[in-house]
Amino acid sequence: MSKPYKVLLFDMDGTLADTDLMIVATFIDMFRKFRPDFPITLKEIVYFSGPPILETLERYFPDHEIDFIWGEYMKISRAYYKDYIRNFPGAHDAINHLKLAGYRLGIITSKVYDATIESLELLGFDPNMFEVIIGADNVKHAKPNAEPMQKALEYLKVKPADVLYIGDNGLDYVFAFNSGVDSALVSWTLRALDPKLTPTYIFNSYAELEEELL
Repeated sequence: MSKPYKVLLFDMDGTLADTDLMIVATFIDMFRKFRPDFPITLKEIVYFSGPPILETLERYFPDHEIDFIWGEYMKISRAYYKDYIRNFPGAHDAINHLKLAGYRLGIITSKVYDATIESLELLGFDPNMFEVIIGADNVKHAKPNAEPMQKALEYLKVKPADVLYIGDNGLDYVFAFNSGVDSALVSWTLRALDPKLTPTYIFNSYAELEEELL
C-alpha cells in the first residue's frame, strides 16, 4: 500500500450497500402517486442514489411540504428495504479483513442515521464494527460540505492525511476534496463514473480494494 492510512470511511448507498433497486422502486411509486404526468426516466432515477434524498425530494416535489413528502418517501421505501437491499460481492469479507488488519472504520453517508443502522443490520453487518457513523441528520450541512468529515476527524482524533474516503460518485469525490482527504471511487454501481474525476484510487471490486489496502 502506498499510503499509511489509519482510517477508512465509507459511503453507504452504492458503496457498502447495493440499494439501487430500493431507491428506484421507491421513486417510481413516488412519481406515480404525486406526479403521475411528470416525464421522469428510469435513467434519471438511477442517479438519485448519492445526493441527499431531502434535496432530491425538494427538487422534484416542490408542491408538497418537505416534512410530508419525506414521510411519504420513508413509508414507501421501508416497504422495499428487506426485498431490495443487497450486499456487493466480497463486501463482508473485505470489511472483516480490513478491521482485522487494524484499520479504523467508519461511515459518512447522505442517508439518515436510523436508516443507515437498519441497512447495516439487514445486510448482516454489525454496526459496532464502525467507530463512527454520521448520517445526513447528524449534521447541519451534509455532503459535499466538509462538516461531516470534520465531525468524524474530531471524534476519531485523527488528521485528514490519516483518512481515505471511499464512495461511488462525483458528490463523494467533491466531499473528499472539500475535506482535504484522499478519495477512492468504486465502479460497481449502475452509474458510470465521470472520467474527469481524479480520485486517489478507483476500485472495480472489493477484491481490488483489499489488494490495494492490505
